[in-house]
Amino acid sequence: MNKKVRTILIFLAAFACIYIAIRQVLKFRLNDLLKEQEMYGIQITHDNINLNILKGSASFKNPAVQLTQEANIGFVGDMTLENFQINDIRYLNLLFTGNLDIESISLNRPQAAFKTAPIDSTLIDHTVAGKKLGLAIKLKDLVLNESHVTIHDGQTDSLLLSLKNFNLDVSDIEVSDRTIAHSIPFIGEDYDVRSDSIFIKISPYENLKIAQVNGDHNYTYLSGITYGTTLSKTDFDAGLLQEKDHYTIAIDSVQFQKLGLDSVGEEDLIFFSAQKISIVQPKIGIYRNKLLPDSYSEKPMYSSLLRESPINIQIDSLQLKDAQFTYVERSKWENEGGKLEFNEMNVDITRLGNTYKDNTQVRLTTLFMDSAPFEGTWSFNVLDPSDVFTFEGELHGLALDKLNAFTQPYADTRLEGIMQDVYFNIYGNGDTSTVDLKCKFNDVSIFLLKPGTRKKKKLLSALANVLVSTNSKHRGEDFKQVSVKVQRDKTKSSWNYIFKNIEEGMKKVLL
Repeated sequence: MNKKVRTILIFLAAFACIYIAIRQVLKFRLNDLLKEQEMYGIQITHDNINLNILKGSASFKNPAVQLTQEANIGFVGDMTLENFQINDIRYLNLLFTGNLDIESISLNRPQAAFKTAPIDSTLIDHTVAGKKLGLAIKLKDLVLNESHVTIHDGQTDSLLLSLKNFNLDVSDIEVSDRTIAHSIPFIGEDYDVRSDSIFIKISPYENLKIAQVNGDHNYTYLSGITYGTTLSKTDFDAGLLQEKDHYTIAIDSVQFQKLGLDSVGEEDLIFFSAQKISIVQPKIGIYRNKLLPDSYSEKPMYSSLLRESPINIQIDSLQLKDAQFTYVERSKWENEGGKLEFNEMNVDITRLGNTYKDNTQVRLTTLFMDSAPFEGTWSFNVLDPSDVFTFEGELHGLALDKLNAFTQPYADTRLEGIMQDVYFNIYGNGDTSTVDLKCKFNDVSIFLLKPGTRKKKKLLSALANVLVSTNSKHRGEDFKQVSVKVQRDKTKSSWNYIFKNIEEGMKKVLL
């Protein structure tokens, strides 16, 4: 063996020894980092670590994670994985400092079962829950493959969250104090998502279910969506101290185009954006029991709600297609309440958010009580602190007996006649408004009924019809026109404000 060959062999042997030594040191560093997490109540085990120094990757075989009460983060439980891979590791930094800098994480077939747990505020400074992230955690890529996750309530064991066959690939991801402060686990750029089934308990009484999710940044499709109150109306009412809406919502699909969740601007504000959101064939049922005490909390105007949002919102177009909306309001114990129906509803909202200088505009068309076409346009500027708005609308061919489905159980009142044409223009702000309304109607009659029966109160009905205009002809004009000022009840919603304007205008037209 000549000297040159011997030198090469010695060099290769030395290189191999150094490589093996570095691998062992790196494995020790990684295991040491995992061991350190036990101080914070997080126990991590695995069968083996496979390092690829040249590629800057590490793969953990059959890792398992256990969150204990000592973690003090509000959850306990276990997670197992088939494989956990870290890519783009800066091994020199890990070798010489012990700090782990990574740019890509992949979790293969995670199976997680967690329960909620109380947080001990006296220990919070010494646990994971008490630690601020400080510098943001940023990754080039996060991948979840075939994830199955459940979270149960630690006291009642009721299901709070379930993800089945959940797959996610997000690039340019960030987890930081500011994202968590907005209840957003992370923000990112491009994404690819697929899931078979998602369940979320929104509140103690309301669940959200999504049958399937599929899509990416350009187009995302959600199908088989239901959202509703879990209790029956009777049981729901029995548990309430004040009025609260009971929901039954089923949606064929929701489609997102160019959906984004990112940070922008010098202050790095969180930014939610979408070019278009389409909600297809929603069937919405809302029930409210007015026999319960009112909720007197102040309800902001929609413009104020958007303006005060902690995140930037920019949705160029939001559409409801072929919606059905049913509203039931109960005012008497002896019946189930009065019903209003809006069918074949289509809504087109443009510039929905708090970043547009131009007005947000809501255009809607619907068939009211399955007989009368209605169309309206609502316009307001989110950036205007006075909440100035306009709402123009028109209704045609309403047979008043169609309203008896609401007025009879709600107010023991039956109507007859026809509203041939109604036009109105509402303009105002968050405090007061004016409605200009003109109406053409014929053969209007009002009958007051004995409670719980369909029998007329003949004398009172006769007196009522003396006070009510039977037709709109006035001084040779087919239309009767009025203008009424309305004071907003700030404990009611923006929609209630619109309806109150129409109601006050109709009262003045008929009386």
